[in-house]
Amino acid sequence: MASAYDFVSAVAVVHHTVFEDAVAHLVGLLAPGGRLAIVGLACNRTLLDWVFSGCGVPASRFGAPLHAGTQGPAGMPMEDATMSWGEVRHAARRLLAGCRFRRRLLWRYTVVWNKPREGGP
Repeated sequence: MASAYDFVSAVAVVHHTVFEDAVAHLVGLLAPGGRLAIVGLACNRTLLDWVFSGCGVPASRFGAPLHAGTQGPAGMPMEDATMSWGEVRHAARRLLAGCRFRRRLLWRYTVVWNKPREGGP
């Protein structure tokens, strides 16, 4: 049902497909004034990327025992992110004017965007 939802989210899904195609599809699901939230994964390409990502290592190590054995069902397909942090940020800002892009701990980012209402802000 196109343009019917006030809130659409995609959590660790977008990196499994072409970013632009996924965003276009998600935007098409939103009603005017609706909110899109994406939690995604990006890959490190620059020295600064590696430094920032290194900040998540202590939290990852601390939390690892809490999540032991919770990697999902055996045989579940895994897909590494192919877009860098900068590529995701630039694509998100190009496709979703006015979005908020935030880099998060544990190798995640969030993009939050409100679809404009028809006929005004």
